[in-house]
Amino acid sequence: MDKVYELENILHVKLIHFHTYESDWFFYNVYMTENPLHNYILEVYVGNDEKYFFSKSIEPLVDMISEDCADAFKDLQNSPKIEIEESNNFSMECSNDKHKITIEAKNQYAFQNIIDSLDKKTVDKYIVNPIFPIGSKLQTRWGIFCVEKADLIRSKEKENMYEYEYYLKSDKGETMIATESKLSDCIQRNN
Repeated sequence: MDKVYELENILHVKLIHFHTYESDWFFYNVYMTENPLHNYILEVYVGNDEKYFFSKSIEPLVDMISEDCADAFKDLQNSPKIEIEESNNFSMECSNDKHKITIEAKNQYAFQNIIDSLDKKTVDKYIVNPIFPIGSKLQTRWGIFCVEKADLIRSKEKENMYEYEYYLKSDKGETMIATESKLSDCIQRNN
């Protein structure tokens, strides 16, 4: 008799399109089997419609999600993001008056996979946007900081490269200046 494996929900994406009198809601859940082969199932809810997809790897399922969310994510590129990472749980929320995307993942691999897939589908080749737009709230090891300003500067660490320098302010009034590479290292990880 074949063994039965439990499914673990490792990625949840919620996309909302706002209209004048109503909203369209889309829900995506990726489940992973707890067997050594790690098979994946994507559950998609669009309105009253429900579909399921199966794959032996997470990447094709994440690509399906990012394909559906790409237009909204592109429209949200310069909107503030709220990113939180704690105890191997990763989340990001971004919204404006047209769309809202919420991404929640149970591990860094699934989270980074969806973010990279969305970036590939939405970032223009020659337009460079900061990873953390103005107004983004970031949970660092020193507390929660808000991005007040982001300037593109020549990298001090990599030759012929540019990166963003962020001006941050905490809810306690503390200020901090950090480059994109340094700030990415400061985002709280409680692994």
